[in-house]
Amino acid sequence: MVLGQNVEKIMHADSIAVGYWNKLLATDPLVVSGGVSARLSYSSANKKVPFAYLLSGNVETRIWGLNVPLSFTFSNANFNYQLSSPIRFNRLKFNPQYKWVKLYLGQSNMSFSQYTLSTIQFTGIGVELSPPGAFKFSLMKGRIFDAVEYDSLSPRRIPVYQRNGNALKVTYNKNSFSVEASIFEGHDLAKSISIPSDVSIAIAPYQNIAYNVKTIFSPLK
Repeated sequence: MVLGQNVEKIMHADSIAVGYWNKLLATDPLVVSGGVSARLSYSSANKKVPFAYLLSGNVETRIWGLNVPLSFTFSNANFNYQLSSPIRFNRLKFNPQYKWVKLYLGQSNMSFSQYTLSTIQFTGIGVELSPPGAFKFSLMKGRIFDAVEYDSLSPRRIPVYQRNGNALKVTYNKNSFSVEASIFEGHDLAKSISIPSDVSIAIAPYQNIAYNVKTIFSPLK
């Protein structure tokens, strides 16, 4: 038995590997850019937290073509003394991207239509896929509102159910014709908060599904 090897294929594969590594080495392997800001304030009216600080920043790291942007906002001040807010002020957003794949991790913003999740913050995971071609895809899954419990000591504080959501969008765009279809489903968790039976509050858990179709075309130049 005689065993042989295709030398031309091996040499061709080696040349591709060498060219790829030379291309990587020719670029900057690590690039970090961005900024961080800090603010300190004092309020004599706030007895609980007289000194409040606010830290915010945006840092983008690029490692051999992989973009990893990171943004954050954090403060020790509690903005919910009298009124409640189901949206978090402190947030951490992580959006790694490589070629046509982009991830949304942490507290992010994605837009599926002008009526669903348009600039609305959610906590969870999202994906945008923009491969070569006419089709683009977007999807998300996460928590939109945090639960706010009933507090008898704060009559102006309105309880809020935890609200979760799921969304999917498909876009087709070629030449002078494009069509976009999306679906969003949101629902409140009924067991996320507890309200005493002797308390009368006009709130209830909700659920909704929204569909959206948008078409753009140019019949004439």
